[in-house]
Amino acid sequence: MNTKEKATKKILKKIFESSTKLIMSKKDIKKIETYYKKNSSKFDNVDDFIASNEKIGCLVNRLKSGKDEIGKQLKAKKALQPGVLYECVVAQTCAKAMGLRNYVDLETAPISKTPKEAVKYIKESRYTACAARYAYYKKSDDSNAVVQYGNPAAGDMGIAINGQECKIEIKDMPALLMDKDLIYDENGKIIITDEIKSNYPGYVKYIQEFNSKTSMIDKMGSNYKLFDDGDTKAIGFVKSFLDSSDIDIIMTATNKDELIGLTPELIDYTFSDNTPLITVAGSEIRTTGKNSLANAFTPQYLNKILNEKDIAIEDGMCRVKANNKKVIGWIHGRGKDKDTATRFKISNAFFVKSDDIIVDNDYVKFPKEKIRQSKGGVSLHISIKHTKKEIGNVILQASKNINVVDDSIPQIA
Repeated sequence: MNTKEKATKKILKKIFESSTKLIMSKKDIKKIETYYKKNSSKFDNVDDFIASNEKIGCLVNRLKSGKDEIGKQLKAKKALQPGVLYECVVAQTCAKAMGLRNYVDLETAPISKTPKEAVKYIKESRYTACAARYAYYKKSDDSNAVVQYGNPAAGDMGIAINGQECKIEIKDMPALLMDKDLIYDENGKIIITDEIKSNYPGYVKYIQEFNSKTSMIDKMGSNYKLFDDGDTKAIGFVKSFLDSSDIDIIMTATNKDELIGLTPELIDYTFSDNTPLITVAGSEIRTTGKNSLANAFTPQYLNKILNEKDIAIEDGMCRVKANNKKVIGWIHGRGKDKDTATRFKISNAFFVKSDDIIVDNDYVKFPKEKIRQSKGGVSLHISIKHTKKEIGNVILQASKNINVVDDSIPQIA
């Protein structure tokens, strides 16, 4: 067993041998997120945000990196990134389990004033100092630390135990494990690019099945279930994806907010009652993904849509009534732009950014060449329905000497 394997084992041992629940429930995290989304435009600092609502303020004050993250986004007038508070809560929970009571915001603390216990892992990490955002540590102990990263290559978090750092991926179940953009041809058939064949070969079979049954155009506005419930090969596909990464532990929580850790090699584990450790039921092909291309990649399909929506074209300029019931119309932004129309949506597939639009009385005008087309996407979701004790017993079999604590049984402090 190498040093990385020993460190991974010790981290899991700390988690499963203690009654460790998240320091804040997912329900309370959602309360903060909802309040932020509705009210963030009113504040530019975290103190005023906290003072504005007693219950929300009490919750935010329980957080360390989470509180600092809220403050930074308020100052920048930006929305909170999806899942960032959950990551902060998991990191703080791990730090608590490891007895790391000290905390530092690495983005705001000058390097000269950053505790030496935290500096060690920034300097020695292969991810550079700018990637490390927050750290938990113990004074006079530079062998153990929890570090939150801001660089995707670094993972969400690093846990160092006895001087060996492990790469941690934090997932809120049900979790989006991977999201890949897709484009399609004029018939709506997904194009299997060389990148997909090379980097995501496991998807090829399922994309081919999709193309044989339907098309992105036929399914436009809805999603397509990627895996059948009984598709055990799909879970093997998840395992192969994780095996190809350098993730040491997936850190998450059960539906009872019990902190658990999973190793990639155990992802395809099946219990004695034939239920899998994870399910992939939420995985799907989406006809409209998050990203878009500046030029339509299906010009014939675009012309068809423009004609169906009664959009006139003259000298390359499109003209449509703003209240045309056939188009989706103005879409507002998020965060600081939530009160501003940021784009005009022609259909689920096509839209124009507001900066490229001229409003002429009751009409909306824009160059045809400025019409953007949304890419499709394929996403891999995993979820867990088992308890910490059940999962811990799997870890016990793998590690041989972890005595799993059942969080459903009150523990003696």
